[in-house]
Amino acid sequence: MIRSSHIHLSLALTSSLLLIADAARAELPTIGEPVPVYTVETDGRVQNFESLHREQTGSTSQIRTILDLEARATTVPDAIRIKSQGLTFVRDIHDFEYLTSAPFKSPTHAYKEALGTFIINHLGSYLRSNDDLSLPRFETRVGTVPQTVRVKEIALSVANDLQDFEQITRDPFSTSTDEYKVGRSSFIRRNISSYVRRGDSIETVLTIEGRCRTVEDAFVVKTAGLQAVTSIESYQRLVSSAFSNPYQAYTDRRKMFLARNIAHGVSENSDIGVILSIESECASVEDAIRVKTGGLAAAQDLEEFLQLTRYAFSNPYQAYKEAVSRFIASYGSRYRA
Repeated sequence: MIRSSHIHLSLALTSSLLLIADAARAELPTIGEPVPVYTVETDGRVQNFESLHREQTGSTSQIRTILDLEARATTVPDAIRIKSQGLTFVRDIHDFEYLTSAPFKSPTHAYKEALGTFIINHLGSYLRSNDDLSLPRFETRVGTVPQTVRVKEIALSVANDLQDFEQITRDPFSTSTDEYKVGRSSFIRRNISSYVRRGDSIETVLTIEGRCRTVEDAFVVKTAGLQAVTSIESYQRLVSSAFSNPYQAYTDRRKMFLARNIAHGVSENSDIGVILSIESECASVEDAIRVKTGGLAAAQDLEEFLQLTRYAFSNPYQAYKEAVSRFIASYGSRYRA
């Protein structure tokens, strides 16, 4: 049941806000054509907000009144001033999501930018750790890419793990701009290391990496992903490509990365066949021998050492053969009977 204090407040707000809207309407241009039902685009579906609210809270009808009043405003400042009054009735993130819907068809950029500022100023007050981060996170309602990224940053306050972070980095747009993709990539680079822990899903790490727009950003993600590695198999997956058609600069960097971080994946129980498979991706003799050297941690006896010294390439260059020979000479004494 709605408390009487809310009823009196609603009536007072209605009276004062109608005066604001009516006074402005005669003098200034409109900011959009009002719409009678407020909806939001969610994962490609249009959902009526009122069906998502618990009627017993009493907040839905009050916020609907605010949106009706906002639809009568004729300037951006007046629209946001009216919307601000609706914060009185917001009790949770769903109410806030309802309040921040735009009661105009095709709102202007100025309105979206002002709405973005409004969302940024208040969103943090309503996020809770158990909120579903797969809900629309208000990014599609703001007016600029920096505002969209700022919404993501605010959502980090309730992100508990890598899965939460992955949800926050999803693209809420059906067609996103390069500017947005670059902004999101930078956001990922700045924050990924705080959310990767040992045993986390390598597939999730690669999904996030695949959203990066620069080689540098991608390898910040890969480097953070080393924290999740628990075996040589998970390391092999981490150092694979996160892109279906990577640029050469990315491929070259990946081949160096897999050789120079091999120690993160090798343990005494590691499969030497997997180590050789990783070595076969190396682009230089020096990196190939780095992988073999890292693999020594898995070679527990002479038989395993001999397996490690096998050529990882079907048609090795002479320089590689000579390097393997030196490797045997350097480490073979460890395994003499």
